[in-house]
Amino acid sequence: MSSQKNSIASESFEVHQRFVNSSRSIVLALLLSCCFAVSAFGAKIAPQKYLIGPKHPGAWLPCKGSHPLDQRNTEITRIFFSIHSSGFDAIQYYGNAEAAVAKVSGAGKETVIVAPQFFEKKHIKEKIPAGMVHWKVSPYRGSSLALNGPAAKGVRLSAFDVLDQWLQQMADKKLYPNLKDVVLVGHSAGGQLVQRYALVGKFQPPEGVDVRYVVCAPSSFAYPTAERWVPGTSYRFAIPSQKVREWAPAYNKWGYGMEDPYSYIRGRDLKKLLKDYARKHVFYICGERDNDPNNSSLSKTNAAMLQGRQRLERMTIFYKYLQHAYGQSITKSQSFAVAAGVAHYGKGNMTSEPGLRFLFAPIPE
Repeated sequence: MSSQKNSIASESFEVHQRFVNSSRSIVLALLLSCCFAVSAFGAKIAPQKYLIGPKHPGAWLPCKGSHPLDQRNTEITRIFFSIHSSGFDAIQYYGNAEAAVAKVSGAGKETVIVAPQFFEKKHIKEKIPAGMVHWKVSPYRGSSLALNGPAAKGVRLSAFDVLDQWLQQMADKKLYPNLKDVVLVGHSAGGQLVQRYALVGKFQPPEGVDVRYVVCAPSSFAYPTAERWVPGTSYRFAIPSQKVREWAPAYNKWGYGMEDPYSYIRGRDLKKLLKDYARKHVFYICGERDNDPNNSSLSKTNAAMLQGRQRLERMTIFYKYLQHAYGQSITKSQSFAVAAGVAHYGKGNMTSEPGLRFLFAPIPE
């Protein structure tokens, strides 16, 4: 079994061999992962409530916002959604957004910051308040298994459904008549959500409003096609061999690819979705030092490992893949940058020079 895995690994990435052959590395990774879970998954429930709507009376999502989220404001030109990582700390990611906004002259007055909290049930340390929407499984890929309060009644909403509704409500020119920009930024697991939402999300801004998606250091990407990088080549892409597909059978299932999509995507025109992705303004940023293959929060599933050994490599490969799949024209709407000196650190990415440029610089015509 080990030799079979090593054979497959040599066909994909050298790091696969290290994970198969080095039990010490695996044990260390598991220990670090446990430590991460204890320290990270203790986030407080955010202090504000977003009411889900009349179809789900009493259901609400925790959040933190810089302004009242339902009051008309003529000064607002930018909505800034900051999506938390797998630590589920919306308050921290509100602070990250606030720090980024503070670095841009005049941005604070014209920006409404929203940090939603998409909790996974097992990581809620407090008593779950009545009506609070949360999820049975990690919500970052658009799961439709939302729960509503202690009774755990299903409200059948994904995090993507919530974003669709919330963004549409806030982008209404009746609320913010001078709105120009909607920004969705997420780091780590939040970066996974933002990239996947950019690919399949249903939000359509009103005329005259730009939308940008800023993807910071995710562990993995949803690839629009079944092709992946051919190791040992100068960024050549192809469908993996049968042997590799058997080693990583989930490599192209939703979350990593477009097969077996969740209910949010089913029945939609996938060809149109994938074509539209190339026209969206998506910005990818990863820290220069976010290159540790043994990072405790890095996804090490076979499907993720097929995308690269660590986050910086995975993002570099994905951006090369986009140019392969869509042609060089995609670089007019989508960009990739490395944040100098930054490790796996959300605030560091968002407040870096390229981070601020991606978040705030005017989008070229």
